[in-house]
Amino acid sequence: RKLTTVKSGVSGFSSLLSVVVNYTDPEALCTARVLARQIQRRGKVQVVCLESPKVTGSSGDITLVVLSNQCLPAVEFAESVVRSISSGQHLIAVQADQGFVYPGEEMYVTMTTQPGFFSGELSVPTHEVVGCYKALLGILALRYTPAAPLGTL
Repeated sequence: RKLTTVKSGVSGFSSLLSVVVNYTDPEALCTARVLARQIQRRGKVQVVCLESPKVTGSSGDITLVVLSNQCLPAVEFAESVVRSISSGQHLIAVQADQGFVYPGEEMYVTMTTQPGFFSGELSVPTHEVVGCYKALLGILALRYTPAAPLGTL
C-alpha cells in the first residue's frame, strides 16, 4: 500500500499544511484532492501531491489526517502518523467516509498481539503506533463534505 501526502505551503508564510491519506482508498484520495484544491483556491496555496509515506515540515506544522475505511492497518499511514506526532506536528483528523469506525480498546490490543494486523512490516514499534493512534483518535474527526467551510479547518 502507498500513501499520498498533499503538501501546501503559503507563499510568504513559514507554515506548512499537509494532508495525509491512504491513497489505495479511492474515496479518501478524492477527498484529499478536493480538500487540497479548496485550500489552494482559498489560501492561494501551491499544492503538490507526492506518492510517498514521508511527511516533511518543521515542528509546529499542521497535518490533516484523512480517516477512511481500512486506513489504520496501512503501514505507510501508521508510520506517517507516528512521524508527524514525533516531529511535533499538530494533527487534525478529517473523516473521509462513513466507513471509518473508531477503534475500541479491543482493536488496540489486537494491533499489538496479532501478527498480520498491519498490511506489512512496520519500521516503528507497534506500541508507538497504538499510542499515536490513541492520541489522534482521542477526539472526534471533522466530517468532511465539499460544502464544509474551510475556516473550520
